[in-house]
Amino acid sequence: MKTILAAYSGVLKGTGSSILSALQDLPAALWPCRSKMEKHLQVISVLQWVFSFLALGGRRSSWVRSWTVWTYFRDYFPIRLIKTHNLSPSRNYIFGYHPHGIFCFGAFCNFGTEATGFSKKFPGIKPSLATLAGNFRLPVLRDYLMSGGICPVNRNSIDYLLSCNGQGMLSSL
Repeated sequence: MKTILAAYSGVLKGTGSSILSALQDLPAALWPCRSKMEKHLQVISVLQWVFSFLALGGRRSSWVRSWTVWTYFRDYFPIRLIKTHNLSPSRNYIFGYHPHGIFCFGAFCNFGTEATGFSKKFPGIKPSLATLAGNFRLPVLRDYLMSGGICPVNRNSIDYLLSCNGQGMLSSL
């Protein structure tokens, strides 16, 4: 700011060298502002990137879905997946899950993990589970849910899962 004032006073005195030096120093004077603005834009872009995963069905991770802890989870709550019908991987499916609640352990174990062997029983089908958006408000829980392919239950998420991801998608509500 001092360089701009010095340039203005130099213009009033009639010296052109002050203007040139002020113009040379001007980018340095604006650098802290530009740096803060860049930081804010970076934070906003990262937040947009992070929150957009919710509408796109999460960040499915086969490594997290196949953790050994999920088999202990399956055994603690006696959870089983019983196949009664073959599903064609050339179609998309919507499953209704009942009984359900705020967060259903059976649905999570069957469709959010590989503890019950979903991929072996239904090859070519990628399961996803839709749950309340409030479950995604806790940061660590949110990342676990998204790594299992779990998304909030709303029209945009389900529409994306069933229409934009190709064939062989299953969404359980």
